Amino acid sequence: MNNKGFALVSVLVLGFVISLIGGTAFLVAKNGFLTTGSQVRYNIAEKAADYGINYYIDGYTANKSPFADSQCNCPNSNYCICTLKPNPNSNDPVATVSIISLNNTFIIHSTGTYQESKVVKIASVNTVLKTIPNTNKGKTVANMGAVMMMQITNISGLGASASASTTACDSNCTAAAMILGSPLPQGQQVTTSQCKNNNNGVVSNSDSPILIKDGSNGTEQLTPDKIYSTYFNEVSSRSDLFNKFQNMYGIAFNGNNEPVGFNSSNSITITDQQSSLPVNGSSYDLCNFGQNANVGTVNASGNTITASSSWNISGLNCQAQPTFTWNGSKYVGMLNCYMNGVPVITTTFYCNKIDFGWNATLSISDFSGGGGLAAGMINMGDVNGSPLTLVGKNQINMTSDGIDINSPVYMFAKNYNINANSLEIESSSIIASLGNSSNLNITLGGDSNIGTQDNPALIISDNNINIQGNGSNEINGLIFSTGSNNNFNLSISGNYTINGSVGSASGSNNKINMSGNSQINFNSSVIQNLSNNFSGLVNPPQCGATVTVPVVNLIDNSLKINFKTTVQTLY
Repeated sequence: MNNKGFALVSVLVLGFVISLIGGTAFLVAKNGFLTTGSQVRYNIAEKAADYGINYYIDGYTANKSPFADSQCNCPNSNYCICTLKPNPNSNDPVATVSIISLNNTFIIHSTGTYQESKVVKIASVNTVLKTIPNTNKGKTVANMGAVMMMQITNISGLGASASASTTACDSNCTAAAMILGSPLPQGQQVTTSQCKNNNNGVVSNSDSPILIKDGSNGTEQLTPDKIYSTYFNEVSSRSDLFNKFQNMYGIAFNGNNEPVGFNSSNSITITDQQSSLPVNGSSYDLCNFGQNANVGTVNASGNTITASSSWNISGLNCQAQPTFTWNGSKYVGMLNCYMNGVPVITTTFYCNKIDFGWNATLSISDFSGGGGLAAGMINMGDVNGSPLTLVGKNQINMTSDGIDINSPVYMFAKNYNINANSLEIESSSIIASLGNSSNLNITLGGDSNIGTQDNPALIISDNNINIQGNGSNEINGLIFSTGSNNNFNLSISGNYTINGSVGSASGSNNKINMSGNSQINFNSSVIQNLSNNFSGLVNPPQCGATVTVPVVNLIDNSLKINFKTTVQTLY
């Protein structure tokens, strides 16, 4: 009986041990299954993180950049966050990629997520700028705005109760209305809003009507060289811009950076001290009458330029009255040398450009010539001919009402006095006020227009600029102030409208005062047309089909795998 009882107890103990072993085996198998499942999720999340890292690594050859990708949100030019799906047909796994762009470098932070597992990887790679297709159209903020300035020192007329507006509501280009290197002055508040039917204040189709680039919080620092290079091709300084004018238009400058005539390697100087006249039939790039020649008033009308009075040539003991006729490609010059009213010497010669000297006043009226003309003072009238480059050594005036300029005129002068009603500049022209003490004054009235949307104008100030007016006046183009500008004053009212962009590389005295229904509108088509008409000088806006952005440029392909894993796996 006792043996039977012992056997029963042994059976029960053995059964318990067997069941315990079986239960333990089940738990081990279950935990092993869970561990294996977590490892699988980890592996998938890691592959997603790698996918996010590698996605932009071939950016140079594949034309990929987070700043031109519809999968990314880029609130500024230094930061993007992108949502990438390794399997486009599934929402799991996902790579969330944050990219900081600084100093020609991408810092890439990629988080791979699969179910509840996450892996984070970080890479740092070199970048270069490249123009690539922009798949992020409508999200990428353009590199220009209605206003781009280092800072605004005074602004008024854009508050809640005002009707004036500064806008970036171009349907073809997402942009900030203002791009500034520092915040607006305290106490000078403006109203900001998104584009709607009736806009007032500062209005934009981007998330930031006013984009501040002051270097804080990892943002880009707006600097004068960046403003120059945004608007002008291969220009990052004032001197670069002057070199462009020298190379493209042959403008000569003195030590004060004032335009004083033309550069030329093939010229003839005609003075009142010479002993001979130009050789009959000779041809020159520049015919220069000398800076002190007493040519007097020179009248340009039709296709002919005529001196109003003759001047003494002492070496020949006679008086000469020069005339020039534009033949469609150059001027045909004629000098008749008179003695006692009788012509004794006549010569014909050819000039692409003519410099009448400091003492001459050039008066233009219904002129159909072209080429280049320089004088101390230039009084503008109607122009409808070939492209014409003008150098006013002292000043260019537009003070007559109803002036109509229908062909390209590239004007360079120290000072300008533009005060006219019904002024019409309907061609792509340049108004450049240059020099350390230059002044550009533009007062428009009577429905005046400088530039059209198809043929915009380029207006540049190098020292002081004052633009004002009332009524339905319109400027289409780019108004730009160099870094040496001491005073930028824009004061407009009524229905005065500026379409295009207003830029200043100067950090002092930038003032914008608006009233009535006046407007400054960013218009990408106007700037694009300006770039087309001034190829090699003006840059197009970066929005639309292509954009110039940083892309990864790997010299050594093996650098792709040189990444650092930093964050834990979550189960």
